[in-house]
Amino acid sequence: LSTTPALADNLPGKPAPLPLPPAVESMLPADVSGQDVRIVDGCYVYIYEGEVFQVGADQGKKICR
Repeated sequence: LSTTPALADNLPGKPAPLPLPPAVESMLPADVSGQDVRIVDGCYVYIYEGEVFQVGADQGKKICR
């Protein structure tokens, strides 16, 4: 996902520091990069096709710092 500064300002939270924790990395879809991961309210989310998804939510395992 390439972001322009204007788009980056509209994204939720802040960029997650890289490298990502292994637990986060292992729960990302194959086509989502670490640069698409952000931290919102202390929890990891990722941006995919313009939508925000909680990392691990599909497996009932919300991952927070």
